[in-house]
Amino acid sequence: MALLGLGGVAGPAQAAGDVPGPSPAASPVTVALDGGAVLYTRAAAGVLSASDCGSGQFCLWSLANFTGNMWQFSVSGNTVDLPSTAYLSYRNNRWQVAVLRFAPAGGTGPTSCIEPYGSSGYVGGWMRYSASVYLALFQTVC
Repeated sequence: MALLGLGGVAGPAQAAGDVPGPSPAASPVTVALDGGAVLYTRAAAGVLSASDCGSGQFCLWSLANFTGNMWQFSVSGNTVDLPSTAYLSYRNNRWQVAVLRFAPAGGTGPTSCIEPYGSSGYVGGWMRYSASVYLALFQTVC
């Protein structure tokens, strides 16, 4: 299994008259491991956007319109418990479905299937408090 690496993070381009904004965090990315497997990565607010949700990844953002903190998931065939926070936007940049679940892995409750390459700039209702996500291994239709 290949591990995720990040060589650097580029800031937004600025015109000559623009006032510089805040600097990106010194350590913008964290990685969660489970027995050596990368479960998810998280980037600090303002560092990554919707276009940074790479091929094969399911991404969640803490704010609407793909802003704020970003979480990236890529472990197909598994249910991953999510950090306890609200999620206001998502992008499924995968050819398989993703299923947001109200309950942690193994629990019961509402689910919402997200089609391949589906996204939403604003998530409302229980989905914003999802406790886990299942990334299908082969399923391509909800």
